[in-house]
Parts: sequence; C-alpha cells; structure tokens
Amino acid sequence: MVTQQKTHYLPKLIHEKRKDAVDIHKDNHIGHHLSILWEDPELLLPHIDYE
Repeated sequence: MVTQQKTHYLPKLIHEKRKDAVDIHKDNHIGHHLSILWEDPELLLPHIDYE
C-alpha cells in the first residue's frame, strides 16, 4: 500500500483507510490499526535555559 504511493500522499491515504474502516463497521479492517506520526527531520528544538 505505502510503496505504491509517494510519501506526500500518505496522510490522505491513511485518512481514507481510517474513514473506510468506520463506514464498513468491520473490526478487522486495516483502517482501525493505522496511525501516522509525521515529523520534520529539519526541525530544531528551541534552546530552553532551565536555570
């Protein structure tokens, strides 16, 4: 499923599969088991001085 799509389509694909799972009402549908964590590898955390 994922290897056939470009990564920028991944959030939409996951959303569609999760919506299908709700509409179909099957507990074993793949959409009930999908989630996405989309991180920016270029994001730098701010420096926080805890003193």
